[in-house]
Amino acid sequence: MRKPLIIKFVVLFFILACQPNAHPSFIVNWGNSWDPGDGPGYGFVANWLVNNGYYANLNDAKNFAQFGYIGYNPAQPDPFYWNLPQGAIVEIVQEISAYKNITTFGYYKGSGGSKTLTQIFNAAQNGPTTIFPAGNFGFYTNSPYGGGVFWFTGRAENLTSQSGAYAVNSGGDPQSVIYELSQNEKWLIAWEDLDVTGSSTDNDYQDMFVTVTAIPEPNSAALLLLGLISLLLYNLTKIPKAALKRYPLNA
Repeated sequence: MRKPLIIKFVVLFFILACQPNAHPSFIVNWGNSWDPGDGPGYGFVANWLVNNGYYANLNDAKNFAQFGYIGYNPAQPDPFYWNLPQGAIVEIVQEISAYKNITTFGYYKGSGGSKTLTQIFNAAQNGPTTIFPAGNFGFYTNSPYGGGVFWFTGRAENLTSQSGAYAVNSGGDPQSVIYELSQNEKWLIAWEDLDVTGSSTDNDYQDMFVTVTAIPEPNSAALLLLGLISLLLYNLTKIPKAALKRYPLNA
């Protein structure tokens, strides 16, 4: 009886093992913040998570902030590209940086020298703003440090000097750390505005926090509305028996 089950597990393991992993896992090189505050950068992420109701316990939030980002676990590849059919609501929710008044933010499409960049926020704006990019897109920040450096959610799109602080970071070290706050619905992007593979030991990833919320598909909203209307009509047609006896329909 057990043999078929064992064979199924073996086949499933072989299939999963053979699946290509285009975006392998990576490790974030956390550092202490140069900006106001103390301790490693993931503490800022943890505080934001607690203050916004995602965690009640700060230690649990710190554990998630340090190890729960997408890409740390090979089973959850780093989604530096999004493809949201109905668009997204984007908002800068926190900035703790000396450059916060001059750093811009936007989304990009394509890769390499053919990338197209669309600015969403300038230094004076932070949202929320709805965007409707078609197809795959990523996000970028434009840091004035070093003459105006563009940092991208796609590690391969950052400076060619970013060989990575760890061997596993073969695509270069990340300038942003992405967390899934609500499955397939809401994400937090935590940015570092200095080169994490350069001489900087900042690496606090709290220079800009951006939330990305997927807009629900209209079909789902329409089905919900249809269900509510059907329920209302059903209740309206259920005339009490006592009322029928007193006021017969064929009277």
